Amino acid sequence: MCDYRKLAWQADGYVVECKACKSIQLAFGTTVLRMTKKAYRAFCAQVERGMKSIHNAPFPESKSFHLDTYSAGTLMVLNQQELIKLQALLEEAAFSLEMKRVLDSSKIEG
Repeated sequence: MCDYRKLAWQADGYVVECKACKSIQLAFGTTVLRMTKKAYRAFCAQVERGMKSIHNAPFPESKSFHLDTYSAGTLMVLNQQELIKLQALLEEAAFSLEMKRVLDSSKIEG
């Protein structure tokens, strides 16, 4: 059973990491995804690519951004504002993961 550590928590979702198996759970809107760190990094890269093309949407409310969830036949479909909120959540989680990495490496050296 997973014992989660909070990486990011916002009104629209959260990102947590299992302390035991190191899987990542991402909740955003009405979707919850559990994935390996490798799949999570790939998902984050998709969001980054979406942010680079955010102004290509036909209009702000269009569900123009399709993100592979790495679950068979399942995509996350977002509009511009949702993509911006997801990006902010993932950035907060990335900061937490980096701080954990730095602290863990300082424990090894100390």
